[in-house]
Amino acid sequence: AGDIQIQQNTANSSQNMDKSSELDYEQVIAILNEIKEYFDFPKFEETFKENTDSVKQVVEDTITACQNQEEEGLIKKSLRVLKELAIGATGSLIASGMLALLGQIPI
Repeated sequence: AGDIQIQQNTANSSQNMDKSSELDYEQVIAILNEIKEYFDFPKFEETFKENTDSVKQVVEDTITACQNQEEEGLIKKSLRVLKELAIGATGSLIASGMLALLGQIPI
């Protein structure tokens, strides 16, 4: 319902609604580069266990996709996968930090 606009008790007036839902590729790259910094933390592998390589690969692939300005639907899907992996690593400051960063992107 985010694309609805209601105007009441007005005569001869109009409104325009601008909605920018385009993905900010530069913002995504900046956030993913921050997440990449977590890769070097000793607790990173402990946090993601068998998913460590998957998390790293998704981050790298998504950065490349953003640099190439590929379809935003696929990029958002990758970001949702990262979010799910971070949610699965509950109780970790690294995962919490990732979720906070990912929360800045409308996905």
